[in-house]
Amino acid sequence: MRIKKTFFILAIAILLCGCSPSLLEDINTNNFEPTDSNLDITNFESEYAITLKWDADPGTDEYILYRDTNPDGVYAEIVYQGTELTYTDTDVEDVNNNVYYYYKLAKKRESKIFEKSSYVVGAASSVRNDQYEFNEVYNKAASFDNKTEANIYYFRDGFGNELVDNDWYSIEIEPKKVVTLEITNLDNLDISNDIFFMVKGEIKIDGPAGGGSFTVTIENAENTKETMYFLIGIDKEDFTGIVGGTGGRIGYYEIHFIQEENIVP
Repeated sequence: MRIKKTFFILAIAILLCGCSPSLLEDINTNNFEPTDSNLDITNFESEYAITLKWDADPGTDEYILYRDTNPDGVYAEIVYQGTELTYTDTDVEDVNNNVYYYYKLAKKRESKIFEKSSYVVGAASSVRNDQYEFNEVYNKAASFDNKTEANIYYFRDGFGNELVDNDWYSIEIEPKKVVTLEITNLDNLDISNDIFFMVKGEIKIDGPAGGGSFTVTIENAENTKETMYFLIGIDKEDFTGIVGGTGGRIGYYEIHFIQEENIVP
């Protein structure tokens, strides 16, 4: 309350004496401490790089980004300190070596460093996200048109943190039509049903064991053209190789349009 009252009195004084509006702006900035730190992370956006971003805070002089290889660590390593709102960490190892990075952001005002944010989990690889990202939720679904080649991934560290990429797609289907798609698991690994297909609101269909192709159908029973949504998803345990296990991998697949035909009554 004292800060607000002081600010109000000074604002009136400035208006009465005709002082510069920039002084009022400075007073506003200097009377408010930084807000809670927010930190966003993007993994696999480019090869062997982890990108972090945060929002501007007028109550902050500098941002300090800490890194650790243990989420419960002390975060003594400072990888960035300055006024920018993004940082790309390229001093990283491949996640396939079971190496993960944990980041926290703190804000500095004059000589005081405020509390660090919650941690975010980073991982890097020679493989990049496919061109359809970020379609991990259906309201960000990528438009499907005849043929798609993409990747999905799942990784779990030793602390229960998960990095997951499932892929949602949208497809327009004419009234009373059914579309047939062929999905090919390009990994061809000798494992069980590691990927699955699911139309929004319906039961999932597992892919075949050991990779290969399978066909699926999407039906529009309405009398109007509809946009339908479908998911290419991950079986977590197959991607780590063991129930509750750590590790994971990046998987690859293709989707081909086969045909659109009338619904058989």
